[in-house]
Amino acid sequence: MAKIKRGKQKKYGNLSHRDKFDEDRIDVRQVTDHEHMRGRADRWRERVNEDELTPIYNPADWAAYPLGTVLSMLSGHHYIRLDDTGEVIDARVRGILKHGIQNTTTVVSPGDRVHVELLEEGTGSIVALTPRKTTLSRPDPIRTHLEDVIVANVEQIIIVSSVGGPAFWPELVDRYLVFAGYYELEPLIIINKMDQAAPGELENIRALYEEKLGYRVLSTSAEKGLGIEPVREAVRGRSNAIVGLSGVGKSSLLNAIQPGLNLRVQAVNETYGGEGKHTTRMTTLHPLAMGGFIADTPGIRSFGLWDLTPEEVDYYFVEFRPYLGQCKFANCTHHHEPGCALQAAVEAGTLAPSRFDSYQILHAETDPARERPY
Repeated sequence: MAKIKRGKQKKYGNLSHRDKFDEDRIDVRQVTDHEHMRGRADRWRERVNEDELTPIYNPADWAAYPLGTVLSMLSGHHYIRLDDTGEVIDARVRGILKHGIQNTTTVVSPGDRVHVELLEEGTGSIVALTPRKTTLSRPDPIRTHLEDVIVANVEQIIIVSSVGGPAFWPELVDRYLVFAGYYELEPLIIINKMDQAAPGELENIRALYEEKLGYRVLSTSAEKGLGIEPVREAVRGRSNAIVGLSGVGKSSLLNAIQPGLNLRVQAVNETYGGEGKHTTRMTTLHPLAMGGFIADTPGIRSFGLWDLTPEEVDYYFVEFRPYLGQCKFANCTHHHEPGCALQAAVEAGTLAPSRFDSYQILHAETDPARERPY
């Protein structure tokens, strides 16, 4: 196969090394003169024929290959728990799964259900990926045009915040609640370090999020073992993801839920408002002795909402819904327009100012996947 001229090499520089020297493959992939990479981050996206059909998953085609759940990933290694034996193997992704248009940082993520070809000495090769039911995602911190799937196939999202240190952060809790509503996940709010609460603080949080908004709220102290049993019952037999700011006590809570995990914990820095260091560096699924899984995710200081348009944000603040459509202007953004029903409700004390502030911050992020570096 003859190499193409240097000019064409530059012109088709966005192709893989294998493809850029093959004029037939260039023609098949329909790369045109004006299709060039716009920036450094875009070089990660592989351009292919957009008319190419996505393969349809048929379980019968992969019946000969064991099914398992991805527990964690590190440097191309995928640690998979097999359904039939409970064995955990180290598997790599088969190259053919990486072909096609990719808008995610990785082909496989923790929580994915995969078929594997077993190899020698506890290793394997991932040959097929089952369709995901749900994803917990954010824009990738570096390549912001790509989706970073933190964990897949969860039913319940456990939103852990704290009082004392770090202080309760309403905006981050509201972000997770919007995400849970958008992807139809069941949210559970846990307020940890209840022994550090100021007088009336827990009651005020519960009055807003549980009594007024209808979300389930539990109070715990992982360090002192308070309120742990209701949490165990809430996660029993389910696929859960635990999320929250660094330092709120997620790993400590998991250690209390299932003694023996021995997850690393670390003291918070009181000088900076009680914020903790990242003790969880990567998402890891932990099988629960009571049945189900719980995914321990890294502390996320700012959680971006993937694939959510500004026009959709107000609907996922559940208490806003009776007021939608009642503003003076049909395209009201609820920021500065006169005759805004939401602003009037806040001024009348019907809507919580903290929730309205959270909405305005989320709406202002006009393109969450591209405009804000998470």
